[in-house]
Amino acid sequence: MGGSKAHTAVLLAGLAAILEIIFTLVAIIGFLGLSSFVPIPGLALLLGVVGFSSIVLGLVWSFVDYGVIYWEMKKGRFNSISSVMLVAGVLQLAFGATVPGVLILLAWVLEQK
Repeated sequence: MGGSKAHTAVLLAGLAAILEIIFTLVAIIGFLGLSSFVPIPGLALLLGVVGFSSIVLGLVWSFVDYGVIYWEMKKGRFNSISSVMLVAGVLQLAFGATVPGVLILLAWVLEQK
């Protein structure tokens, strides 16, 4: 893989990881702030479940984007991480992490050429 494409792919993966971490922090702050102001118990439970699952998914995607994809790409192991990038990008698109998912898929496309 060429030098500038490799560098761009690593930057895209790093940006996806940073955005995922920021989105997760926003979800945590929103969850903590909103959960104390909802007067209806059923709605509070629903928002709690949705908020908690968003936080858990955000933590998982943050780990995958930063701890797995970014570090493997930083080490130059593009071939070993290719399938993980494709699966992670598609799953992130499916489960609402649209921007990081698109960035991971763009990095995957750059890695393929």
